Amino acid sequence: MKKFVEVKDDYNRLKFRLNEKMKKCEVLLEERSKLKDATQGKKIMERKKIENKIGQLLEEIRLDLKEMESELKHQKKNPKKFTDVETKSSILELLIKKYEILKSKNEDAYYNEDEYSESENKIQTLEQFLNSNQNSNNMGGGRDLYEEEENKIGEWKNRMKYQDDQLDEIHKGVGRLKQEANTAGKGINDIGTRVNKVSEHVDKTHKSVNTQNSRLKELIFKFRSADKYCCDIILILILIGLVCTLYSIIKHKW
Repeated sequence: MKKFVEVKDDYNRLKFRLNEKMKKCEVLLEERSKLKDATQGKKIMERKKIENKIGQLLEEIRLDLKEMESELKHQKKNPKKFTDVETKSSILELLIKKYEILKSKNEDAYYNEDEYSESENKIQTLEQFLNSNQNSNNMGGGRDLYEEEENKIGEWKNRMKYQDDQLDEIHKGVGRLKQEANTAGKGINDIGTRVNKVSEHVDKTHKSVNTQNSRLKELIFKFRSADKYCCDIILILILIGLVCTLYSIIKHKW
């Protein structure tokens, strides 16, 4: 289907922009209702921010409705060029009604939810009728793209590209983690091999120490055998003689 960037009907551009803002306002009102009984400072600040955004959106919607009214007055002066002004006027009235209900929701005033849903259904029905007439007038079987629609499509494509880029980064990160895991696995295997070698060396050293201990015990046992007791007696006697000599020297000196 052929696409045209240029917007030929400012009413349709404004209507598309109004619908987007009203949907956003509905979402914000729902978020605010969830924080209605908030007592924590952080939640209260968040609610205040949402309320400010709602107030700003409602003001923008009011100005867009005024601009749409002016555009309809202009189109009514060109009945040959714009043949669907009555349908557009009906949609505008319903949009104004939706705006008034959104204001009531924001002010916690009374509003009829069924009336709001009914207005939404009527707008969709009139828009379908309006689009069918526009499509029948287009020889190519399509309709012009509004500027906001073109922007939304561009934003969607940018988000898709951003998501693809993020997925590529994740894929690269997983690849790097896999390489690091393989490197770590090899390092652990090398450490295990070295530990095994050290364990073997410790076992050999332990056996060698045990052997040396056994030999030392045998040597001491042989040295301390019964036939060597005379040597011990002689050494003791010599020691006693040395002590007596030392005592005699000290006694005569003092």
